[in-house]
Amino acid sequence: MKFLAVSQDKSLLKSMCTEFEHQKYAVFSASSLKEAAEVCEKEKPEVIVADHIQTDGNFFDFYDSLKMAAKTEAPPVAILLVDQKSTLTPEVAIAMGAWALYTKPFNIKSLYYSVEDAVFSRRAGYTKRLDERVELISRLEIKLESASEYISTFSTNISFGGFFAALTSNIPELNEKVDFKLKFTNSDVIEGKGRVAWVRKTPKVGAQMGCGIQFSAGREKYVKVLVPIINEARTRQIETASFQIEDLKELLALSIQAAKEKISKKLSEIEYIPPAEKITIMCRLPQIHSAFTELMYELIYPMREIPNSKCTVEIKNLDEKNVQVIFTCIPSGTSLYIDQLIAEKVQPILDLHKASIESEFNSINSTVTITLPKN
Repeated sequence: MKFLAVSQDKSLLKSMCTEFEHQKYAVFSASSLKEAAEVCEKEKPEVIVADHIQTDGNFFDFYDSLKMAAKTEAPPVAILLVDQKSTLTPEVAIAMGAWALYTKPFNIKSLYYSVEDAVFSRRAGYTKRLDERVELISRLEIKLESASEYISTFSTNISFGGFFAALTSNIPELNEKVDFKLKFTNSDVIEGKGRVAWVRKTPKVGAQMGCGIQFSAGREKYVKVLVPIINEARTRQIETASFQIEDLKELLALSIQAAKEKISKKLSEIEYIPPAEKITIMCRLPQIHSAFTELMYELIYPMREIPNSKCTVEIKNLDEKNVQVIFTCIPSGTSLYIDQLIAEKVQPILDLHKASIESEFNSINSTVTITLPKN
């Protein structure tokens, strides 16, 4: 196993190298990120232990470039070292891709066991710790390098590395620079810069046109804000992963709000007609919420610019055992992908909940009816 230590502290560098040589590692050392890059290119180390801040830069910027160069290969496991005055927290370090964070001074033997844990996990296929994607939706304002004004849209698939920007026109080229404002709430706003990592110029079922934005240098400042937001969202997902009794009226209200944020401010309106009485269903909240949101988005989006167009959402008691949710769009502007969306994303969720769906599309309106069992 190849081990690389990167630090300006010669005494610490010697101690780490001595320990890992004793543990039968092939040991390499560097006193700067430039030297570390040369070692990585030549030797391909499996583990890197490095100071967070080096004389020639920030380790995370170096690590990002290292991961990009690795392409399909797994990048080295990284363990970070910081001084006692550092503001870098373990949560942020792990979110940035590190395996662990040590504050100096620390026990070298403890570092060795952490490296062994990382090596074992890597061999078992666990290459990431906290960078799983979480279902988040955020309002987004984005200004392309080639444009003079911000575009208002929405973002999904937000992670510690970047986010997806939904765009219907003026899709940028790869590596184009962008300025952005992610707006989760009035108080949770992230402003910064990024670059276009990939583009999707043709929409497909459940996937809008747009591009993937990668956070630019200084990614820690974004991650510090994202850590509590994403962790809270992940906690909510875990808490709601099982079947629970949910208020159908509130559930639909949440989905309508999410659909509005995805469509952004357009001419088409969503009219909600909930019943006076409370109606509960047994469901997995994230899945049903996602199904309603995606369905409304796909129904409304094609007619979003038509004056006086609207989608009416109605809850109707069918009988003692079942309830119906009826989506009616006037005029009919259904996208080409609605059948695919229902078949590939909505129907499997409804099958899980013992629910059914019917649709009728004509020249006057589009109607989709979902029948759900009551609790």
